[in-house]
Amino acid sequence: MPTLTEEQIREKIISGEINGISIDTSIFDRYKCNLEFPLLRKLDQFKSEPTKVVFSEIVASEVKRHISRDAADAAAKLKTALKNQLKKWHLPFDITEILNKTTNSLDSLEIATNQFEHYLKHVDGNIIPAANDIKITSEVLNRYFSSTTPFENKGAKKNEFPDAFALLSLEAEFSDQEKMVLCVSADKGWAEFAKNSNSIICVSELENALSYFNDIEDETAEKIIQLLKDGNAQELLDEISQTIERQLENNDFIPDCQNGLDYDAEPYSAVIQNILLDSISQLIVVEANENDITFTFSVDVEVIFEAEFSFHAYDSIDKDYVHLSSEYASIDKTLPYKIIVTIDRDLNPEPSASNTAVSKNHLNIDFGYVEPFPNEDPNHERY
Repeated sequence: MPTLTEEQIREKIISGEINGISIDTSIFDRYKCNLEFPLLRKLDQFKSEPTKVVFSEIVASEVKRHISRDAADAAAKLKTALKNQLKKWHLPFDITEILNKTTNSLDSLEIATNQFEHYLKHVDGNIIPAANDIKITSEVLNRYFSSTTPFENKGAKKNEFPDAFALLSLEAEFSDQEKMVLCVSADKGWAEFAKNSNSIICVSELENALSYFNDIEDETAEKIIQLLKDGNAQELLDEISQTIERQLENNDFIPDCQNGLDYDAEPYSAVIQNILLDSISQLIVVEANENDITFTFSVDVEVIFEAEFSFHAYDSIDKDYVHLSSEYASIDKTLPYKIIVTIDRDLNPEPSASNTAVSKNHLNIDFGYVEPFPNEDPNHERY
């Protein structure tokens, strides 16, 4: 089906032609497969609606695998950190029991499966089997050998097998009902497949997809934003600021600098300086009911980042790296943050948030040129 406009999508939702919504693995990955993230959980708004929330069996398996992988990686890092702590501090007790309780006793796949089952129950979702019909398997093979979407004419096209099964099974599920499903995916293969499908419509942003099912004429969100810009929503501003601060406390950024020397870098701190309210844009309502309204928006935030850079050089004689210096550096950056907030419709005496969250991808922060020897005598021999 040719790409539809937002208005055309809304019309098909109102007419009942679109009666399903589905999310691809790429969207779960965008939120680091955090199934507690508010935007992912907003699929629960369809519980009492004709719209069905469905997931391909392929997507469900991939999400569980990604959660399992991340849980196993976190357990391995915890083990290493605890062991290093024991060595550095010469602690007099055995931490084997702690390690066993926090890592070995937990099966990462079991954790992932439980998380996804809870999420599935929360949104009242259904799993669409990937290959419950021999016709689907046959069509996948035909598409593979003819290099038809989602397969491309390249050596790595075998990697598209999961997408092919996911898309064809979703297409079969809704074509049998003479209905359509709105799929949310950042994968170009999904978008290309949808162009030639009578049952699948594909969009790349989850908040946009959810907005199509909500009243676009609702003015409450615009009023809230205006109150925020006018300085009449201090409680909401404080909540947004605290939410961003909690995200920054994780120091989830990679420091980089322009320097000819080899170096290691460790993030030290990230502190919010200012929220530029005049920069608020892309207001999107993702859920609206008689009690509250949930919407997303982008806003620029000034942040001071600090990091420690340890410079070293390779000693060709000893065939080892020699430490040269360690320097702290800071830099002020203005970055866009996406905020999702749920507000009570009663705006008196001012907007009150029941839930706020921030979505920000992993950051690479360029500190520019960092001087490795800022206070050293230029005539002194360094090494």
